[in-house]
Amino acid sequence: MVNKTIKTNNWKVQLAHKFEKKKLKENEWFSLSEKINGVRGTYYKGKIYSRQGKEISGLDHILDAIDDLNLPNMVFDGELVRENLENLPDNENFRIGTGIINSNEEFKTEINFIIFDMLPIKEFESGKSNQKYRERLENLNKLDLFWPLEMIPILYSGTDQNKINEYLKLMETADKEGLILNRNTEYKCNRNTGILKIKKFHTVDLEITKLEEGTGKIKGMLGAFITNYKGNKLKVGTGFTNEERVTFWKQKENLEGRVIEVKYFTESENKKYNKESLQFPTFIRLRELGKAVSYS
Repeated sequence: MVNKTIKTNNWKVQLAHKFEKKKLKENEWFSLSEKINGVRGTYYKGKIYSRQGKEISGLDHILDAIDDLNLPNMVFDGELVRENLENLPDNENFRIGTGIINSNEEFKTEINFIIFDMLPIKEFESGKSNQKYRERLENLNKLDLFWPLEMIPILYSGTDQNKINEYLKLMETADKEGLILNRNTEYKCNRNTGILKIKKFHTVDLEITKLEEGTGKIKGMLGAFITNYKGNKLKVGTGFTNEERVTFWKQKENLEGRVIEVKYFTESENKKYNKESLQFPTFIRLRELGKAVSYS
């Protein structure tokens, strides 16, 4: 039962590997979709759970819409995203949406559910689907979805690997997070190479070990987060708005031990300590409570 699973921290969903860790075979079929900048949500037995297995409240409008599909034995996996009526930058809309999702508001009707996969409950509980992705995608295409539900738009499907860079450039131009590449494999409740994330910049999730105060114009605000990257002290001092610097410094007593997402250009070496480090580490966002450190 999922309630027991959640209590024992064994809740698992499918997670993507980095694209460069896995090469596609020649003439292998794949699909491309936008890597949605939202909060992971999985519908299971009448509730929506976070990636960490915590129930997300205030989403009755989404639950009602899923009920209307009359598919009580299915699990729907997707992203919870704020409806961006103001055409805000992607990261700004994410920050506002995350605040709403994590709030105690009773009705979070600004939030939509973008569905990117589905499988029967029994298969989800077993940890692996019977159908491969193309069959699951066909089933998704048959659904009559309406607000606040949406199917992830498929940008390309086929065997032309030149399309990967073509669509990645489009995502970068539009200031989007990147691409998701799905191979024709089963849904597996772990991180696997059947689903790959593609970004120009890489990202990691790192634990905050210390906060440094700024100097000069940012004195009295956050100067940098000190994080731990594979045993090496890594300073992350760029990527913040002034508002974030003020807010984070006020909350400094509560932020040590929290996890942040950091983007970087490439991995490098700290010559002084002969340990791995990151080139151009830049703050993206504060991760949700319970988020684990991840280098993948």
